Amino acid sequence: MEHQLAVPGERDSGFTLLEMVISMMIVAVALALLAPVYIVVSTSSARSQEISAANGAIRPALILLNNQVASTGTLYSPCASGTNAGSIPACSSGGGNAPSGWAVLLYFEATSGTAAECSQWRVYNGLLQDRTWNPASPPSSLSFTTLAPTVTITNTSGNQPFALGSSTGSGTDLLVVDFYVSTGAKGAPSIETKTAVAAQGQPSGTCSPPPTSGD
Repeated sequence: MEHQLAVPGERDSGFTLLEMVISMMIVAVALALLAPVYIVVSTSSARSQEISAANGAIRPALILLNNQVASTGTLYSPCASGTNAGSIPACSSGGGNAPSGWAVLLYFEATSGTAAECSQWRVYNGLLQDRTWNPASPPSSLSFTTLAPTVTITNTSGNQPFALGSSTGSGTDLLVVDFYVSTGAKGAPSIETKTAVAAQGQPSGTCSPPPTSGD
């Protein structure tokens, strides 16, 4: 009679129940440790995308405003620039006039081949808007155009969008622009964009009173 000898160390292939339980516990611990890291990385990435989107949306409007201020002959004080610019519900002065700091009025000198112009900017219901007209024949009413409609200006009464960098009154040659911008997405941060632009400051004609806004 022949006998088969067992090979030392030989056993059925596969994992035991204990080994599987231990492996599952190790995986669960690893996932629990990595979950907070994933959340932080995901949140940081989303915030970076929102910041980039907000900056990209507001940049063309800021470039336009900077260019206008840089070529402005008369820069009116925001304290006197809100006439007919509409009341701001969150910070209303009533009478159809935007409160101090929520609108700015610019006068452009006439040059060879171009007529003088007036430009008025405002932040209204969270939107950045502007309008331009000929002061020699101003319309009785003129609507504003919304710039950067995909973002919201979230400034509060404590941080007005427009301010003068020196003394008040017409002819002041420095405008400080301070916008808090958000894409409006859930949890999106408000990004502060602040700049100061010098005007030519040459005393000249008038843009007052501006046309009514028709709001």
